[in-house]
Amino acid sequence: VLIPRNLRGRAPAIVDLHSHGGMFLFGKEKVLDLGNNHAAMSEYHRRNYDGRPTATELVRRGYVVITIDAFMFGERRLIMDADLKHGWDRSRYSLDDVRVMNLQCRSKETTLVKSLTWAGLTWPGIVFWDDMRTVDYLVSRPEVDRERIGCIGISMGGYRSTFLSGLDERIQAACITG
Repeated sequence: VLIPRNLRGRAPAIVDLHSHGGMFLFGKEKVLDLGNNHAAMSEYHRRNYDGRPTATELVRRGYVVITIDAFMFGERRLIMDADLKHGWDRSRYSLDDVRVMNLQCRSKETTLVKSLTWAGLTWPGIVFWDDMRTVDYLVSRPEVDRERIGCIGISMGGYRSTFLSGLDERIQAACITG
């Protein structure tokens, strides 16, 4: 949760939903830059956000912003025993580690999606459920004007925004790209 500096009273809020982009090792970091992002994110931000990640820009403009790692991304990515040799601290990964591990995650994506289907679940269903629970948390925050909540997303984040705005009546506006 990003809260504008010097906020007085309640502010409008945005749920910022990150993209896919083949970058599994990072999720929420795709839409924010607090000055401590991994080097892999600098290029990602340049290519996908014109160097201006949306969550960072929105909080600077006075919005309370929330973003989470979607299932299978960032801290919620699928980690197998063979991946543990890299450790949990993503800040220590080299650019080559990021490239190799993203390829490994990509190779697991289809298997995981098929396994969820056989279990009677869907990957989008899990992601949409999580996104609605994110709104639940957001409206519990004292800084948030519950009547002015929107969502934004690019690519997979746009897909997520389409469904979040359709499934959750609390979302009053959506910006969908890609």
